[in-house]
Amino acid sequence: MYGMGNMGGNFMNLVFMMWIVKCYSPPAGEGVEIIPVAWLGYAMLAGRIMDAVADPLIGYWSDNANTRWGRRIPFLMFGGLPMCLVFFLMWAPPVQIFTTPVSMYIYLCVLMAAFWFLFTVVLCPYLALLPEIAVSTEDRVNLAVYQSVFLMASSGIIMGASPVLKEKLGFPAMGAVFAVLALIAVYAPVFAVRERYKPKGGKPEYGLITSLMWSYGNKPFMVYLLSSVFAQLGFNIIIASLAIIVTVILKKSDSFTAVILGGSGLFAVVTFLFMNKLCARFDKRRVYLAGMLSQALLLPLVWVFGQYDVTLRIPLGQGLVLSEVAIAFLVFSLTGFSIASIMVLPMPILSDIIDLDELKTGERREAMYFGAQGFLQKLGAGLSGIIMTQLFSRFGYSADNHLGVDLLGPVGGFLVFIGFVIFVFYPLTEDKAAEIRAKLEARRTA
Repeated sequence: MYGMGNMGGNFMNLVFMMWIVKCYSPPAGEGVEIIPVAWLGYAMLAGRIMDAVADPLIGYWSDNANTRWGRRIPFLMFGGLPMCLVFFLMWAPPVQIFTTPVSMYIYLCVLMAAFWFLFTVVLCPYLALLPEIAVSTEDRVNLAVYQSVFLMASSGIIMGASPVLKEKLGFPAMGAVFAVLALIAVYAPVFAVRERYKPKGGKPEYGLITSLMWSYGNKPFMVYLLSSVFAQLGFNIIIASLAIIVTVILKKSDSFTAVILGGSGLFAVVTFLFMNKLCARFDKRRVYLAGMLSQALLLPLVWVFGQYDVTLRIPLGQGLVLSEVAIAFLVFSLTGFSIASIMVLPMPILSDIIDLDELKTGERREAMYFGAQGFLQKLGAGLSGIIMTQLFSRFGYSADNHLGVDLLGPVGGFLVFIGFVIFVFYPLTEDKAAEIRAKLEARRTA
């Protein structure tokens, strides 16, 4: 049920990434433009800036909270409902009230800022529970796999149901359905998880700025964090554009998105089954590097999807031709391994970093690490929206002129490759992490 909580964030995050462009700034011929696509990118950035600023604040607050329910659960209890309500409002733009693009743009900026702030209120404390619940690397990988399985399940539901809901009932109905599903998932950990760590009583011995500087002064954390920012920046550009790729490049309906991603989902689920064995044999650091490198090599192939007369007409035999749709299915299927590794391994890696921090500072500051991580990752997510919408605005994203869509793959792959190069310098091997845990255990039992 802890892993089920991950569905709540994904129901909202993935739906937002997939459909927000088509809701407010659809390609030519696919709907009415509410605001220009370049403006939408700035509104997305405004929301992510609020999200980023909130992360360390919520992290510090959660680390030092002292309630009868614990340090994390109250944030899920009281933040879940308003978060889901604001999420629904994003899909029901009041065009009768805000009749000009400028007024709608301002309204959307405020709404996105409120949503992403509440998203942090719930998800930052939720994620901070994992290092407390699971102590060993094996348990942490297992729990991260549970999270990822629920994330893949929710992704499958989104891929299958959201295009149908959008086409048959419209965006407001789609938003309402996924808001309810997210609410159910977010409250699952509230009823199942009991926190074990008891914070020290009284006023905290360190302030917000001190706590943030401790985190950013942790060298392994900064290597991991900068690497993940670039990797997620590159991958988010592709995920956020997937519905555009399907309709503009592949000339298929929105519902075909589920087919294109079906192979990657299946490959990722298979990888989940072997993730602990892979980490035990090769070290999770190496598995994570392999995932990023494979993704960096595969994403640029999105460029090939749009080159119908050159690359995509490849004879495989008598009368058999590899179409752009088949290539797209194959490319996204092969990303399954990288998706699985990038979904599962950051949590155990960050848990090792948090253990190192406790060894140095004597404090358990899980939420601040997720907050410090979120601050830069959310800024990166906002930047991915700017990159995507600027490519669309400057180079085109229509069926007749789709160079902006073609460029997504090379740009995304290059950003992921930068993340790969940075993570090569990550210093915490499995042996070092085990040594840190042993020292902590000795200190706690002394």
